Amino acid sequence: MPRFFFHTRNGLQVRDEVGTQLPDLKAARREAVKILCQILPTLDEAALFVEGYRISVVSEAGDTMFALDVAVTSAPPSGPEGEA
Repeated sequence: MPRFFFHTRNGLQVRDEVGTQLPDLKAARREAVKILCQILPTLDEAALFVEGYRISVVSEAGDTMFALDVAVTSAPPSGPEGEA
């Protein structure tokens, strides 16, 4: 069973040195989403505006398989000043 590593970055990069054995890439995607759902409520909202948050999923060979990115983008104000 392949091992996947879930590295995170939110200003500071944290490398997963242990990894998780999962049956395939589809299972690794589900695991990355689970990790993200656990971590997001604990993050400082201001940091999401500045740096965002990333989980990079890396194979045993060191290849980045995919990444999940979360960032907060401000919308233009609504109302008379924000209307086009």
